[in-house]
Amino acid sequence: MFSHAAIASLNNLEMMVYHYVIKNRDQVMYMTIRELAEAAGVSTTTVLRFCRKLQCEGYSEFRVRFKLYLEQNQPQQANIGASEIMSFFKSVNNDEFDDLLERAVDIILASERIIFVGAGTSGALAKYGARFFSNVGKFSNHIDDPYFPVTNDMARNALAIVLSVSGENRRDPALCRPVQPPSLQGDVDNQPRTLAAGEAG
Repeated sequence: MFSHAAIASLNNLEMMVYHYVIKNRDQVMYMTIRELAEAAGVSTTTVLRFCRKLQCEGYSEFRVRFKLYLEQNQPQQANIGASEIMSFFKSVNNDEFDDLLERAVDIILASERIIFVGAGTSGALAKYGARFFSNVGKFSNHIDDPYFPVTNDMARNALAIVLSVSGENRRDPALCRPVQPPSLQGDVDNQPRTLAAGEAG
């Protein structure tokens, strides 16, 4: 409804109507043409010109089309229910998870450096992980290119953490090429039963 060309064709007074309409979208549908003109500080003739430039025959058609426009452009609610949030808290609030976390801390402390590995979105997480651990005093690097060469010196006494947002890109051997076992210590992904988590250890 509010195309770039239509907005560009508005003069200063018509732009005042446009700004008022956008800022008060819920009220405008119920206002008369006189009420809108008064609220925007323009004449009813200006409101009619505004409507015509938006391809409406008059103010009544504008209100109907504007109502349809608002219904079509309502923000979608995120499809995340409370059950998923509760499931997450249950999965991390138990002794098994605490033991797993303590084992991970021991491995991290025993390593001289950490190499985070990931591609795509996982690469962004790898960069963040390396920055985070470096900030708290543990020397860390990130690798977001599976063909990045890693020397034996760099891999010595290093912990490689392969990140996977989907949990399935561990299937690609190129992702672990920079840090071939035995330097590979474990994977981090978003679900406990994915291929990546199943092969970690």
